[in-house]
Amino acid sequence: MGASIGDRAGPGASNIGPSRPRRKRAALMQRNGRRRAGRLSALCDQGPPVTSLPFPDAEPRLSREDAEARRAEASARISAATGINEALISDLVESFYDRVRADPLLGPIFAARIEDWGPHLAQMKRFWSSVALATGVYDGRPMPKHMRLPIDAHHFDRWLALFEETAQAICTPLAARHFVTRARNIAESLELGVANHNGVMLGVGERYRREG
Repeated sequence: MGASIGDRAGPGASNIGPSRPRRKRAALMQRNGRRRAGRLSALCDQGPPVTSLPFPDAEPRLSREDAEARRAEASARISAATGINEALISDLVESFYDRVRADPLLGPIFAARIEDWGPHLAQMKRFWSSVALATGVYDGRPMPKHMRLPIDAHHFDRWLALFEETAQAICTPLAARHFVTRARNIAESLELGVANHNGVMLGVGERYRREG
């Protein structure tokens, strides 16, 4: 057991408060604190508050053309480093959703909500282009579309398993890791969103399970 302050002071000590040197240091800190507060108050009284500061070395806001050029450069660097390109993304999305549609757990959920798969697949290709290559071509909001679905951790695990199988089947190991790492983050985020929508706050390491 840890010793009390009185124990540390030695036998027969009756004062369990701070020692004299400590009291001196505390008093000095209080005085210094009051001085700093007084100086701050004086500075505040000298004039109106500063609302902006000049930063002459800051870069000016980029034009749309410059921003798009930088994004294209970043996408090119990612593509060169991973071997991922739009053709590979298209193959991945097509192959993945072939598996999803044939899956006994996930297939019925998609079939009940998607009649024309062409637009959905095109949207998913834009989504993965933005996720994997940072192209910014996807401007949708996936969270609201998933929150009301009758899904839980079991469905997200199956979705991830099919995605990993597909990525490993058609991608190089490096490209597959790039895709799968992002897919896991997406699945975790969506599961949290679905849980929150259903009134469940997940703790660290917890999973969302639907009742019944």
